[in-house]
Amino acid sequence: MLKEACEEDVNTYCSEVEAGGGRVHNCLLEHKTQLTESCAKQEDRLNQMQSGDIRLQASFKACSEEMAVYCKTVEPGRGRTFRCLQNNLGKVDFSAQCREQVERKQARMAGNWKMDYGVAHNCKTDVAKLCPDKVGEGHGKGAVLKCLVEKFPRVTEGNCANEVSRAVRMSLWQYRKGSAMTAVCDEDAAKCTPPAGKTLRSVGVVGRCLSKKVVDKGTMTDGCKAVVTIAAPKDAKQMFEGALNGVSILEKVAELEKNAGITGTLTEKQAGSSMITITGWVALASMGALIMVLVTGVIMCYRKYTGKDRPYTLVVKGGDV
Repeated sequence: MLKEACEEDVNTYCSEVEAGGGRVHNCLLEHKTQLTESCAKQEDRLNQMQSGDIRLQASFKACSEEMAVYCKTVEPGRGRTFRCLQNNLGKVDFSAQCREQVERKQARMAGNWKMDYGVAHNCKTDVAKLCPDKVGEGHGKGAVLKCLVEKFPRVTEGNCANEVSRAVRMSLWQYRKGSAMTAVCDEDAAKCTPPAGKTLRSVGVVGRCLSKKVVDKGTMTDGCKAVVTIAAPKDAKQMFEGALNGVSILEKVAELEKNAGITGTLTEKQAGSSMITITGWVALASMGALIMVLVTGVIMCYRKYTGKDRPYTLVVKGGDV
């Protein structure tokens, strides 16, 4: 059906494109606004099917190694594998070929809500209620997603709100100037200073910069601040409080060290900082060991206080048995 519907369009726009590897489909998508109605309809249908499982897209063979390394435990379907690739996009050993495919698909998702599996399957009711006049508008300009962001306080809590938040977060993470969902942040993004060797188009640069501005209460437009707030994970507060709990334990241990006259044995603070940072498996092992030290210290103090550890002398009386 697709071949028949798009034969004329392929001859017109993609006659010089080598078939295979999804190249012809990518060519048609690049000329989406010029396609005949029947071809555009079939292309949209195909892309909606592929949104749930990127294994249906030939071009994602470029990501076979990344999927094997980072997503081997991820169950395919429902857009899970693609989200896994997005979450690992900033890894040093992520290939340029795979990154190109992920960024290309993200751009399509940002332009058409039906290409984003999570939003398409969880926000149908909200789209019909809040943005009915935006459906089919703009030819990939992201009118529906932009509408959902603007009316986010009225979006149904739960799955739809979580998916919109994720979609905005990924748009900031893979920032592109003029993208519908994040266009309100273009002015603030232009003021961000990328690290050495990076640009504003580098993965995560703008997202980190704008998030830091919100946390530090820096100067930024109200519209962008609202967008960055929407992008924040729902469990961010819980994660932050969990980190504080860990720091609290370390500080207690540091206090015990000080009282015992021990210097820098278990904890170490960096100059000019009141925070103690540990990460990864070392963090887990360190936390476990520190908790054991803390509990042991409490038990020893308790036994001393109650007199259970008072020294005694064993006296044996001699005599006949």
